[in-house]
Amino acid sequence: MSRLTGVTPFPPDFAARYRSLGYWGDRSLGSVYDELFQTYRDRIAIVAGPESITYTELRERVRRLALNLLELGVRPLDRAVMQLPNIPEFVYVYFAFQLIGAIPIMALAQHRELELD
Repeated sequence: MSRLTGVTPFPPDFAARYRSLGYWGDRSLGSVYDELFQTYRDRIAIVAGPESITYTELRERVRRLALNLLELGVRPLDRAVMQLPNIPEFVYVYFAFQLIGAIPIMALAQHRELELD
């Protein structure tokens, strides 16, 4: 049974098959991303105008934001609407939610109350 109300889990035989084939590693996306940030730590992750952000800087910003979001009450499996344009802060927020285990719900920047409702 799913831990998340309204979500239908994969049938057990499908899940077992995906695990046996190595498609599923029973890891959170947050842990996968964190490992990649560490692996590529000195490489450039984001270029925004004149600013270049390495994976180390990205990892630190994501972790700091995740801690602040936890302090504000965001918890694993919470759903959170993300409505940001294509800026570095979008990346920080997305990865912070993944690190926490919260579920980002993407909304276009031009969406207003009607679409979000």
